[in-house]
Amino acid sequence: MDLLGLNSQGQSLFIKHSHADKCWKSGENIIEPKYIFVDPETAQTGWGMYDGNWHYKFDEKVGVADEQPTHDHRRAFSICIYIPDGPDKGPYIWRNFTWGECVGFNELVGLFWSEKDKNTGKVAALEYTGARSEKGKVGGFTVPEFKFLKWTDKPEDFVFETVEVKETVENKTADFDFAEDKKEIKENDLPF
Repeated sequence: MDLLGLNSQGQSLFIKHSHADKCWKSGENIIEPKYIFVDPETAQTGWGMYDGNWHYKFDEKVGVADEQPTHDHRRAFSICIYIPDGPDKGPYIWRNFTWGECVGFNELVGLFWSEKDKNTGKVAALEYTGARSEKGKVGGFTVPEFKFLKWTDKPEDFVFETVEVKETVENKTADFDFAEDKKEIKENDLPF
């Protein structure tokens, strides 16, 4: 356990998917999860903006937009994820309002949302399969892609204390590329 963060070396509680480099980052560190667990109970939708600081106002009900706080706010999301193995193992918060990440979030929850009520207390286990680039009205964006694997028990250390975490510029860095074979994964081959 590292309560003081002495061993974090630029790691953050927050994780983001980099547009330019098509990879995950936490603080200044590149994160390379093959699998992630997602806790649907932590999903939030709302509004976000950046003006030198990160500002979020989450909807009262997930998926039902509250009034836009200012014209600078864009639709945003937040969800707790967990990397189950490797050097980056542990809980993170994926929160943003970039177009590509919002599209990725929508697609991610679309893989399991309709089954979440039948799996209360469980987490969705997914494979991160890479990212695709798309063109938008004002430029390109990158969408992280996932494959649903199964529902699984929530790890004991997949916990966040109810503290307000202030995001900093270091928590939201620019963007890397790692390509993997897209071979079929069998449930017996999973490390969890």
